[in-house]
Amino acid sequence: MDEVNKFRGEIVGERGLAGREEVCTEGEYCTLPTKNTTGKIEAMALYAGESVGEVQRVQPKGEIVRDIVEEAKNISFQISE
Repeated sequence: MDEVNKFRGEIVGERGLAGREEVCTEGEYCTLPTKNTTGKIEAMALYAGESVGEVQRVQPKGEIVRDIVEEAKNISFQISE
């Protein structure tokens, strides 16, 4: 929210989506940024659900998948005992 509050200007960003250009202006609804969005991304709406509060560290996606698989194996082993 700090970046949103600090933003001074009219156009926050622009993006191309499905063959049309979209301009995101300050104070107006703008769809979520994508990899094609340019501008002050940090001043745009970056929605996150309640679960974002459970994030404890940043990990590469491969590491996350390995952790999930390992946890599933451990649970499966415990159930089979």
